[in-house]
Amino acid sequence: MNFCEFAASVGLLSNSFVADGRIHRCGTVNHPRSKNGAYWYDGKRGWCMRWGAVDVTWWNDQNVKPWSAQEKKEWSDQRRIDEKKRIEGYSSAASKASQMLSECVIDTHAYLRSKQLPEAKGMVYTDGSLLIPMRDSLTNKLNGVQKIIINETRDKFIKKFLPGMKAKGSVFKIGSGKKIILVEGYATGLSVFEAVRQMRIDASVMCCFSASNMVYVSKDHGNFVMSDCDASRTGEQAAIDTGLPWIMPEKEGLDWNDVHANDGLMRVCFALNNLLTKKHECINIVSSSSCPDDLD
Repeated sequence: MNFCEFAASVGLLSNSFVADGRIHRCGTVNHPRSKNGAYWYDGKRGWCMRWGAVDVTWWNDQNVKPWSAQEKKEWSDQRRIDEKKRIEGYSSAASKASQMLSECVIDTHAYLRSKQLPEAKGMVYTDGSLLIPMRDSLTNKLNGVQKIIINETRDKFIKKFLPGMKAKGSVFKIGSGKKIILVEGYATGLSVFEAVRQMRIDASVMCCFSASNMVYVSKDHGNFVMSDCDASRTGEQAAIDTGLPWIMPEKEGLDWNDVHANDGLMRVCFALNNLLTKKHECINIVSSSSCPDDLD
């Protein structure tokens, strides 16, 4: 049995297993869209594990010396040490985020103005950066922050997560409406929520910060998706993977904040109306050119 066959036999899914002697995450048979599986493989020996499993399952090529009991123990001990460090890092990052947020003032910000949201206010830190709280989608516990600050050449903004924080499953929710619209970025979320308010819809917007996290969050939250239109089609594929009704801008490289900035809020409202009123199988990509003139 080769390593690929072995990994499949213990419930791991992957298009390819990399023999580089490093730990990789992958999906499992029970959770194909997740990263609930992990493996280590160097071409001759390896191991696999699934989330919730007590220990790893070991493998070696028939022509190679099997794992010794001491080697297995060393690997298991190191895994426990690494897990402890990871949890401690999460706790430290959450404490740091809480402290940083306590030092913020609510104000407008250059980033929001650059996104054609001049009246929007956010949490501005002492160094002039904009902080977006990132909370656990299930517990609402503060996990960290996304920090947005202009770079040294002052020609673009840089986004960074707080080092060591738990990003997976972290979101920023806007509003308290019952229906939840999933989006990727913060500015996109603000634009979509403006459309929600304009249309007086009982909905909230959940910013997931990445396409992959949007898929992860959709397992427990979300009724609709307004995705980005990336050149790589990452946003589109993520929207499909959520299994929820979705819509995205037609023009490549745009998100819904770009549509708001370029074509006005009513274009976003028109797309949102399409999303909320059409059946899932009827929803296609919306173009600003398909918006009727009376919405201008």
